[in-house]
Amino acid sequence: MNVYVQTPLGNSEKEYFTSKLPESVQAVFESDLSESTRRENVEKADIIFGNVPAEWLENAKNLRWVQLHSVGFDKYQDLKTKATLTNMKGFYAQPCAETAVGGILAFTENGRFRHSSQSE
Repeated sequence: MNVYVQTPLGNSEKEYFTSKLPESVQAVFESDLSESTRRENVEKADIIFGNVPAEWLENAKNLRWVQLHSVGFDKYQDLKTKATLTNMKGFYAQPCAETAVGGILAFTENGRFRHSSQSE
């Protein structure tokens, strides 16, 4: 089984990831490939982690699962594939809500005071 990882990972993360895989699974990391071989490796993959170009998935005959690293999946909706497509729905909900509340507070009268007191 081939796993294609498009999500950017550091060397220690790559080592950890591959250490958890069974011996029968081969992981290929986009950052280790030349641009000319990336599409070829995507088309051979059984599992993909990351947002690869949608048109590359059309010829991925062994593809069983794509885990996007984003919430949005508009580019992938019209794919003619039997692979399961999952996204990060809900993963970013709390940070987005906290940012929105922080932005609202920043526009209030005391926003400048709160900001200046944070750095103390």
